[in-house]
Amino acid sequence: MGIFKKKKVEEKKATKKKTTTKKKASPKVPAGLETRTQIKQFQLENGLLPTGLLDEATLEKAKK
Repeated sequence: MGIFKKKKVEEKKATKKKTTTKKKASPKVPAGLETRTQIKQFQLENGLLPTGLLDEATLEKAKK
C-alpha cells in the first residue's frame, strides 16, 4: 500500500471515530420534549399556566 493510500485510510478511520462518539438524541423522545414536560410540571405545581415555555412568570417563581 502506498503512502498516500495509507494516509487516506487513516483519515477515514479518524473521521469515522469522531462521528461515532457524538451523543445522539433518543429517536423515541423529540429533542426538548423532556424539558418542556418538566417546565409544565413546575408551572402546574406553582399555580402558573402550563405552557411548557420558560416565560417571565415561570422565571420569577423559579428564582424564589
